[in-house]
Amino acid sequence: MEAAATSAATGATQAFLASKRIVAGLRDGTLGLWDSMAAENAAQAALRDTADYREGFTAFQEKRRPRFTGR
Repeated sequence: MEAAATSAATGATQAFLASKRIVAGLRDGTLGLWDSMAAENAAQAALRDTADYREGFTAFQEKRRPRFTGR
């Protein structure tokens, strides 16, 4: 459990937060299927402009673990 918490805390935190918001909206009934898909598309578009996205993409290309900063 501690390893999972550490992984989440050092991961792409902005992406985790966006996912949590969408899942919460689905759970609470404030987002329907199509609205949740639109929210996911908007979140992905916004997250493409982050340093974490660039780091994840670069790390993948270089075949190394990413070093996310939460930015």
